[in-house]
Amino acid sequence: SAPPPPLYDTDGNKIDAHGGQIIRHEGAFYWYGESRKGLSAMGYPVGVNEGWTNEGVNCYRSSDMLAWEFAGMVFRNTSVALGADQPGPYVIERPKVVYNAATSTFVLWMHLDSFSYTYRYAGVATSPSPVGPFEWKHALHPNGHESFDLQIWREPGTEDAYLLRDTDGHAWTMVSRLTADYTGVEEEVSSRLKGPCEGIALFKDLPGDGLHYLVCSYATWYYPNAMQLHRKAGGLAGGEWEFLGDIGDGLYSRLSYNSQPTFVLPLRNATSGELVPVYMGDNWNANGPGGVGNASYLWLPFERCAEESCWWDWRPWRLPWQEAWMPRQVERGADMTDWLY
Repeated sequence: SAPPPPLYDTDGNKIDAHGGQIIRHEGAFYWYGESRKGLSAMGYPVGVNEGWTNEGVNCYRSSDMLAWEFAGMVFRNTSVALGADQPGPYVIERPKVVYNAATSTFVLWMHLDSFSYTYRYAGVATSPSPVGPFEWKHALHPNGHESFDLQIWREPGTEDAYLLRDTDGHAWTMVSRLTADYTGVEEEVSSRLKGPCEGIALFKDLPGDGLHYLVCSYATWYYPNAMQLHRKAGGLAGGEWEFLGDIGDGLYSRLSYNSQPTFVLPLRNATSGELVPVYMGDNWNANGPGGVGNASYLWLPFERCAEESCWWDWRPWRLPWQEAWMPRQVERGADMTDWLY
């Protein structure tokens, strides 16, 4: 099917912030993501991911989550410094930013790789400003394991932050607590769940059951597949993750509406005060006009699946389809700024 309608910045240009996330800082919102992908490695057909790369990481700034100003390219592909034996250009994917209050530093994590996906690094860069520029710090194999798609999670109400990443040939998703400065990981892996699990995104049901929920995709390159739902009690450290099955009960929904998870917005229901997790996904458009370079976004609210409303579905969350949900929020000036955490 056709990709969702594009979102535009305040200059009227198409927003390019793929595989990223949004943070809130001092009353403003910052949307980070990959710049527009291009086939800089010639000879790869459209839809084969070894050929797709980008110039770097873009940032957009907003006061209301509706109008987004382009704040610039905050990290560039050319800023990576791996040494002469691992030259660029590089594949930069899944950029995530977390603010460290103790050091007054914004820390950028990314999946960093070669076109043949042989480096398998997590890359780290830092900046004193949310709009960069971010300065290259280092690349690592966290806890001695390769790293593919990743996500950064800071536990609500604390300064504890975690790196989650797809690793070991998609066999596991590992969770590791970040060091105090957020630029590395502690020695022990905190927990793990069985893969494959790409496009990792989390939310915590507050003030509901207090559990962590994780959504991710299977590993099928840029082509869509089903969205997995996992749950964990007792925090991210220790214990077991519970696989709750795939979200969706129809062909289109079973393909995640042609999208892949990247982030979940923790909106608050103005009436009940409950969490409204809003799914942010990338429609990679692998088979559509322009291919992956013409990717767009899908935003949809998850729906709490109470027994009386979803008696046919045992999963606690579902993702019903709503046509052009985010563009409609922009049109009606919806309040998207009341976050639970």
